Amino acid sequence: REAQADRVVLPRLEPLVVGNTVLAKTTDAEVLAIDLDTGLAKWAFYQNAAPAKLISLSSSVITGGLPDVAETLQSRVWSSSAFGRFTSDGLRFYYVTEENVSHAVGRRIGEGYNRLQGISIPAEGKILWQVGGPPDELGDDPLAGAYFLGAPLPYGGELYCIAEVNGETRLVVLDAATGRLRWSQQLVHPLYRQLRYDPERKSQAITPIVVDGIVICPTGAGAVVAVDLQMRRLLWGVAYDADRGGNSMAPFRRGNLIYGGREFNPLAPSWLDPGCIVEGGVVAFSPPESHIFFCLDLLTGDMVLPPQRREDGRYLAAVRNGRVVVVGERRALALDIASQSVAWETGYPDRSRLAGRGLMTERGLLIPLSGGRLIRIDADNGEVLESTVVDRELGNLVVYRGNLLSLSAARIAAFYTRDYLQEEVERRLAANPQDTWALNQQAQVAMADGQIDRAFGLLNRSLELNPRDVDTRFLLAETVMQGMKKDFDKYRGEAARLRDFVDGAQRFRFLQWLALGSIQAGEHAAAFAHLVDLVHQRTGAMLSGISMRPMEMQIDDSYAVDTDAWLATQLARAYAHASPQQREQMDALVVREMEVSERLIAPLRRQVLRYFGWHAAAQPQTLETAIALLDAGDSIVAEQLLVPLALGPPSHGRTPARALLARPSTIDKTQFGPRGRIVPSIFGLDNGLDPTLPPDLRGGAEDWQPDWPTGRLIELSVAQDQNPFSVGLQVPVRFERFGRPEFQLRLSGDTLLVFNQNGEDVGHISIDRASADSSDVFVRAAVRGSLLILETSSEVMGIDLYRGLQTGQDALIWRQSLMNPTAGPRTPFGMPNPTPVNTSFGVQIFHRESNGRRILVGPLTNSTLVLQVGGTLMGLDPYTGHQVWSRSGFDDRIRLSHRGSEVAIVEPSMGRTVFIDARDGMVLREEKHAGYWEHWFSSGPWMVDYREQQTAAAGGAGIHSASTLRPTLLIWNPFDDAQRHVLELERGTRAGVLEDRYLVILQPTGNLQFWDLETGRHVAHQAEVDQDLNDILVQRFGGTLLILSRATSENPPSRVLNLDSISRDFHPVNGWVYALDVQTGKMLWDRPAGLFWMYYPKNQPRNSPYVAAYRIESTRSNLAFLTLVLLDLRNGELAYTARRMPVRSPSHCVMELRPVSHTISIAVGGRTFLLRATDEPTPPQPVAYFGKIGPARSSTHPFQSFDLFR
Repeated sequence: REAQADRVVLPRLEPLVVGNTVLAKTTDAEVLAIDLDTGLAKWAFYQNAAPAKLISLSSSVITGGLPDVAETLQSRVWSSSAFGRFTSDGLRFYYVTEENVSHAVGRRIGEGYNRLQGISIPAEGKILWQVGGPPDELGDDPLAGAYFLGAPLPYGGELYCIAEVNGETRLVVLDAATGRLRWSQQLVHPLYRQLRYDPERKSQAITPIVVDGIVICPTGAGAVVAVDLQMRRLLWGVAYDADRGGNSMAPFRRGNLIYGGREFNPLAPSWLDPGCIVEGGVVAFSPPESHIFFCLDLLTGDMVLPPQRREDGRYLAAVRNGRVVVVGERRALALDIASQSVAWETGYPDRSRLAGRGLMTERGLLIPLSGGRLIRIDADNGEVLESTVVDRELGNLVVYRGNLLSLSAARIAAFYTRDYLQEEVERRLAANPQDTWALNQQAQVAMADGQIDRAFGLLNRSLELNPRDVDTRFLLAETVMQGMKKDFDKYRGEAARLRDFVDGAQRFRFLQWLALGSIQAGEHAAAFAHLVDLVHQRTGAMLSGISMRPMEMQIDDSYAVDTDAWLATQLARAYAHASPQQREQMDALVVREMEVSERLIAPLRRQVLRYFGWHAAAQPQTLETAIALLDAGDSIVAEQLLVPLALGPPSHGRTPARALLARPSTIDKTQFGPRGRIVPSIFGLDNGLDPTLPPDLRGGAEDWQPDWPTGRLIELSVAQDQNPFSVGLQVPVRFERFGRPEFQLRLSGDTLLVFNQNGEDVGHISIDRASADSSDVFVRAAVRGSLLILETSSEVMGIDLYRGLQTGQDALIWRQSLMNPTAGPRTPFGMPNPTPVNTSFGVQIFHRESNGRRILVGPLTNSTLVLQVGGTLMGLDPYTGHQVWSRSGFDDRIRLSHRGSEVAIVEPSMGRTVFIDARDGMVLREEKHAGYWEHWFSSGPWMVDYREQQTAAAGGAGIHSASTLRPTLLIWNPFDDAQRHVLELERGTRAGVLEDRYLVILQPTGNLQFWDLETGRHVAHQAEVDQDLNDILVQRFGGTLLILSRATSENPPSRVLNLDSISRDFHPVNGWVYALDVQTGKMLWDRPAGLFWMYYPKNQPRNSPYVAAYRIESTRSNLAFLTLVLLDLRNGELAYTARRMPVRSPSHCVMELRPVSHTISIAVGGRTFLLRATDEPTPPQPVAYFGKIGPARSSTHPFQSFDLFR
């Protein structure tokens, strides 16, 4: 999940070693005492005598994978340094308890106090004393209600603590044996925020340090204070800016208290703790509440090094030779104090990232990295002296008696230091040359040096001496796996010999490398057999109840993949590359698996089908299972099985799978059918369902298509009443419904409103939008079957459409944060920053960024939804939201397209295009990419890029505006170099796109181009066009594509109200309107229609044969008048006009169709127009030309149509 967010989330737990006992905090609030020599638990201490709750599941969110991590667990492991640390004087350890918390207004609010406990180590966790607690219980106790900000510093038989007491931050000194108060000293009095409402400050482990009789006291409140220990008085204090530059809200006062302040994101990058290092009279300090660090003079507090930006620094490692060593997420550096310049900077190898707090030793700086890598850096020059990889996740490090201890988020592990281990091995082998422990450790040293053959020989010898030694078998299997990676042919025989006694999690990795080696050797049948063995192990574990959760395979530091997805894809890939003879063997294996799966329980049977669903032998059972699921109303699970088959390569099952996906549900028939809802409309009128109609029409037959009359449109009535509001924002939707009816969406707050294509409100779906959804410019949706994927500015979510329409709730299947993928929807984090780019062809392109990272919701492929978060790509299962794979190491200015199961990743900064398999994220190939273009949008395999060139336009040299730039569009297919079109466009050209599919380009010369990027059709026309176009809007009504233009050559009349300032659902139209046939691209009208100073409502029904436009004009007496027109989309003629009718509210327009009765209802401005289409003939009339103020224009370009690039 850290890689998913493309950032580093570090554990805050740290071990403490006392004698031969390792003390460590666990995630369930336990202090665990571990024997240093054996790793066995000695005793445990619970704060509340029982483990604390860790996991919370939301009843409304099904992730399909691991449950959401509870806020408590998140705080303990990754957010709060105060929770995971304690101190000791050898006899006792000192421990700060957690405070109880409650939730109010979406925030965790603590009680404002905690306790400090002294606990006996010899008595194995006996509480000797405790101080602090609720004021109402402790009365006049000076520490009643105190909040201890961190574990104390044991010094000279006393404990030095930083605590908040009665609103003051104080240095509190206690007797170590009894906990009695000795003395205290006020440090600061924070005024900006009460501590109980300040989770950021409470998360810090604030412990003072004592140097040369001076107590250095961090406060976490924007100040660091020094106290003279002998005189017990303040020596100096330094204040600093405590604002990290994050999101802020204005503080507010209630009574005598001040609340509010900066939002706290516990997972946001910051200093690990108030790092305070003193060396040579210099105090280096890194406060977590700020993004700076600085150095002070120990005696005076004078600034030695002024504040420096944190950049990606996470902790200060040392002050050495006049330099401050800073360890960051992807690099370490040393800053010279005198010159304030970087003395050296070292990036981590193999794109590794920081995994925890390292430590400074006599031999250099040890830094734990991702992927189990540990490096040692020379602190004087930054040279990497050593690098090794261990088979454990690393975390915060401690060195003690030749042992290196690591405490990560999940485990504590002990390693020998190399020097200690070599000395111990030599000593034991000298005493006994057949010491298997020493031989095994000697083999591990050889493996660390890359001497696989030598390690294998040593372990073989150890196994001969003791064939039943479990450690020897494990190490031998690990060595053979490393050998297979390096030379498969050489070690495959040894792998076969060891195969039978390798078990557990190691067996899975062992079989995995056997399969990969066989694939690389071209032995696809053998690889397939190994993969089937892996399937047996996976399903066997599920059947026995060991684990039903997804498992992740970390292939390398930059690539992780879900186990099941990897298995299914590797099986299909091995089969695809096999010879006909090899496929016969594979066919027999799959047939046998299908026979066995018929006897499995339904969930396991579906899992087996996901492994083998691509094979012909599995397709009948896939179809049978899907039919049963559809009949039971479980369309989401059924589609999860059918979609890969329907969208995959040609097979016997593809046609029946598509037929099943096209089968309409009851909701499709009764709510989305072309005849409308089978319920009363919101206007109080019936649906026009004549009871005398045949039953097939009254029953909602889905194949019934309306046939609107082409004659006169008559006005039945105009009622003056209170119109219903057209609430919410129109959501652009890309449909893939396999022939099922489309619909329209609007988003209003936390409610998704669903309308059918006749404009009828068919249902509302409640969703819980994220707190960071501050902008609606990124709102859009994709619909595949019954799955609705909604994208907002800060997250993407999967919704069960049918369930939502049936219940209005419990429709949310999964959600994925884009800003902070590891957090829940209500966790505060940086707001997305929409960055607009104004192009010279009239399109405004928005890029989404957060904390300097670009974020993109990419293509929905056959198997995954691809997301980009900074330099990391990830593939989500669109039906469960489970992360299928992730791959990091890209520039965040990449652009994406897809064809089938392949994704093209164009990375201009690296001059390459990387092709990956969307099923498992595996890199398939890499090609060179030349030239740099800005990206507009992608559609399937196509990318549409652009660049702009300065032209010698009026306005003088050096003036660069959109009006003086000449655009060039590049429409190209990275999967096929032959499909590449460069369009050099005229200055003043305008373009528009709809559904990421239909592209329209209109040039000042009258050249109108239509591109259907799904079919590849491209048609050009010569059409009448206005000069000085501002923009064009592309809309689709069934099979008609409507293009509405807006010219800016004239100022609008002052009396016409500006409706687009009221709502983005209104688009100004002032010029020509064109209609194209979606299928052929041909013009539908003899010439374009003209609409001037009108407004087009975007929420019009898409089944309508008419399109409406209107304007509101005001008078000096503040009266408003409506002018409404309807154009017939079939011929462009003016079908209806209502001129200058007095109205009340100009801000809403609602339109509904009743296809059976051929009536249309339009509610606007407090009036409802009821119209009916008839067969009455109308006199011949030209294409509409309406609303022009002034002389009419004549046509300058006759229509001409021609095809290009056929």
